[in-house]
Amino acid sequence: MNLDRVLAELPPDMGTWMQTHATPTQWAETGRAVGISIGHELLSSEGEGGNQRLTHARLLASDSPAVRTLTRVLGCGGRRWSRSQVAAAIVTYFELWGFTRLERRLSRLDKLPTAKAA
Repeated sequence: MNLDRVLAELPPDMGTWMQTHATPTQWAETGRAVGISIGHELLSSEGEGGNQRLTHARLLASDSPAVRTLTRVLGCGGRRWSRSQVAAAIVTYFELWGFTRLERRLSRLDKLPTAKAA
């Protein structure tokens, strides 16, 4: 997992605490929660960031470095982003190798994310 990228998504106080006290299990759970939260944000308009310029522009202006970067990577001008496309981009960006259930977790957009990372 890319800890620097996960830390960039956390509130500063939480990042400081995580660096000082977190166990490997807590890091893994936090990385997955961040990935789910970012996926929900990217898919919040049913993947319209992929084909609607206003949605794409809104995501490019996000406070989240991951949302901004992944919005650029996924691009705009073609089709809506799919859950599998977004999940693959998140796994690569955060280096969440082995998080095979991410796509399934993103399919449950009617459910709130398990954790909200800023």
